[in-house]
Amino acid sequence: MHATTLTSRLALLTAGALLSVSAFAAGTAATSTAQSERARCESGQSNQDRATCLKEVGAAQGEARAGSLTGGAYDQNATDRCKALPASDQAACMGRLNSGTSSGSAESGGIIREYRQTEVGTPSAPGTGNTPTTAVPVAPAK
Repeated sequence: MHATTLTSRLALLTAGALLSVSAFAAGTAATSTAQSERARCESGQSNQDRATCLKEVGAAQGEARAGSLTGGAYDQNATDRCKALPASDQAACMGRLNSGTSSGSAESGGIIREYRQTEVGTPSAPGTGNTPTTAVPVAPAK
């Protein structure tokens, strides 16, 4: 029985040590990220003024310590935003996310996503008002 108690204590001690090491590693990563973000603020490379940038870095670091700062749910967030649109616009929204092209950046003012969808309709019968008309030239104003 003494060997079992010793083994149990050793297992608990090992588990505690592993948890401490992983918590330390997570804390070190968060500190490293905060330091690099702070350096961006100081060098003027962020798209915010220095005071706002440093305030945001501090807030993010506090959220990271509290375990409230999560990431990686970007795809789900984007899908949820598309689902909030009218049904007629949802397919195009999902197309922009999954197979469209992107250009720009947050620093340049925004990311433009473009999705082209070709729809083939049935031709209209002549005289229904949907036929192309010939433009009449207009003389330039003098």
